[in-house]
Amino acid sequence: MDRKHLALGSLCLAGAFAAFYWNATRAVQNQNAALQAGAPSSTAVAAPAPVAPVVNRPAPVAAAVLADDAFQPEVIKQLKNPVLAVRLTSQGGRILDASLLEHAAQQGAAALLEFNKGATDAALEIYIPDPATAKPVAVRLALAAVASTDGWTRFAGKLPDGTTLTRAYRLRTDAAAKDYVQEFSAFHHEASLHDFYNLSMVMDCLPASIVIYKHTYKEMFNDPSQVMYFHQPTYKRPRQLEFANIVSMSARDVNVLPIISQLKPDVPVLFEHTGACNSTACSAAPWSWLVIHRHIVLCDSNGKYYVAKNIYVLFAYLMSKTDSQ
Repeated sequence: MDRKHLALGSLCLAGAFAAFYWNATRAVQNQNAALQAGAPSSTAVAAPAPVAPVVNRPAPVAAAVLADDAFQPEVIKQLKNPVLAVRLTSQGGRILDASLLEHAAQQGAAALLEFNKGATDAALEIYIPDPATAKPVAVRLALAAVASTDGWTRFAGKLPDGTTLTRAYRLRTDAAAKDYVQEFSAFHHEASLHDFYNLSMVMDCLPASIVIYKHTYKEMFNDPSQVMYFHQPTYKRPRQLEFANIVSMSARDVNVLPIISQLKPDVPVLFEHTGACNSTACSAAPWSWLVIHRHIVLCDSNGKYYVAKNIYVLFAYLMSKTDSQ
């Protein structure tokens, strides 16, 4: 009985393999015949179509002739101040590169930042559609440099469609600050002594010490000097610099702000205990000086804070804004 079942099972397996082989052979023959006849194959796998690379900006192309003066010699213009050096090209009024100079001067090393160094395209590149092909092409128009009379370096020219293109660049220097410092007088210096003593004492106090003292002894607090002598009984207040040192633009911020306040009394000086960290107090006036420990910043009514290398630069910026209002 077992031999009979074994023989029957072997025959079934052999038949299954034969049927599988026969069906596979027929399928290949049918597919080949269909391909030879030009009919589409239901089992054929189409090759993936090539996908164009994604380009985030127009690829650089050969410079097109965009104006009659497109072949004028390139002019390189450098703008420089004690902090930054920028090179511009007359071909499109673009930025070739920029580097920080102060780092090299202080560290005796190469510039910390060399913007756009080694790039094939200049920064602030402009692309316009080619009238013939509608493809974007890089502007290579040699814009004529316009003589600067107000501190701005300008490049101007016309695109093929007649559109006038003007680009202007300027680096801030201390020249404007020197002009405004000339408005200081010995009278301002003398009249600001009390403000200097108060300001210097507040800046010598530890951060938050005035606020803590004011809340702890709120019925006794009257002047920041109480806080200073509470923590440092032997404190000696500093002396104000001579007027010549201040107008030489070499004085510290603490020596200059009292004189600025004499010249601009409408710009309040806010400390930690009078609202320097309070948005309502800062927005009460168009401009405010904020004194945070030994740091002085300028603030506008929109809550924007302005910092600079020294207070002379901030003062010049403030005057330029208020003079135009």
